Amino acid sequence: MIDLEDVESEKKEVYRKKNSASDVTVYDVNTRSKEGMNSTCLEYSEMVKIFRRLIVQNVHVEDVLPSLQFLENHDDIYEERNSSPKNAVQFLLDELKKSEEPGKWQKFIDALRVTGMYL
Repeated sequence: MIDLEDVESEKKEVYRKKNSASDVTVYDVNTRSKEGMNSTCLEYSEMVKIFRRLIVQNVHVEDVLPSLQFLENHDDIYEERNSSPKNAVQFLLDELKKSEEPGKWQKFIDALRVTGMYL
């Protein structure tokens, strides 16, 4: 199980480091502009990279995949789960990364929240 206090403190530390760099632009994640949405997607993408190991260890593809209907390889991901659940999550993350679906990372985060996880 993911310890949410550790995750929150790790996120805050990453945010501090990210914002302390002089060449980093801080975006308002509540902005509804296309630029704001793209920056939010990039932030989620970075969070998934940072927490990939925790995601692979704790996520069950059968819990999140129903919320990710835009992915084309549902059957392959489910099949991979039968041989290695962790590889199935890796495969899911790789498929998400390749997808050109707008808001894909937000949809993934929403799917995690439905299962009781928060990233």
